[in-house]
Amino acid sequence: DNYGFREVKILENNIGYLDLREFVDPRYGSETLANAMNFLKNTNAIIIDLRQNDGGSPDMVQLLASYFFPAEPVHLANHYNRPRNELSESWTLPNLTGTRRPEVDLYILTSGKTFSAAEAFSYELKHLKRATIVGEKTAGGAHLTGSVIATDDFYLRIPQGRTTSPITNSNWEGVGVVPDIEVSAEEALKAAQIKALERVKDR
Repeated sequence: DNYGFREVKILENNIGYLDLREFVDPRYGSETLANAMNFLKNTNAIIIDLRQNDGGSPDMVQLLASYFFPAEPVHLANHYNRPRNELSESWTLPNLTGTRRPEVDLYILTSGKTFSAAEAFSYELKHLKRATIVGEKTAGGAHLTGSVIATDDFYLRIPQGRTTSPITNSNWEGVGVVPDIEVSAEEALKAAQIKALERVKDR
């Protein structure tokens, strides 16, 4: 499935576009991500389309976010694992393969289907004031789940951890990520292109 990378292209007015359907483990998807970022390195703005993305690896969230900040690490999120009673932190990475774009105008497209790790990426970059979220409120799944055997025929997935923002000390569980520009999912790409073009012209 090309590690979730469905499409990378240059839109009219030199606006970069990445359609990402899944956040795969960086062990498998990091090279494809680096190639995508190199392809988009000369664009005036970048749109990341997460409207069909239902989540995946927190490590890929960290890696993708790192491309949009300077080399100095930035605190992205805090993670609590209940079974192990452990707290951990997620920071952007100082070393990357591929072109870093810390100054580029960034837009993230969301829908009611955007879920889990895709919401984490959107929420973190929104509250770090690094991206503009365009589209619909997301599904609202912030708590990590694990499988528990219930009977010989059934197992349950129950919350076993949570991710919170160091900015808000909260997350998007049950409420979703609220867009900065709220439009239907179908209109989100057009709305982001218009906003991106306005900012390019202003500069």
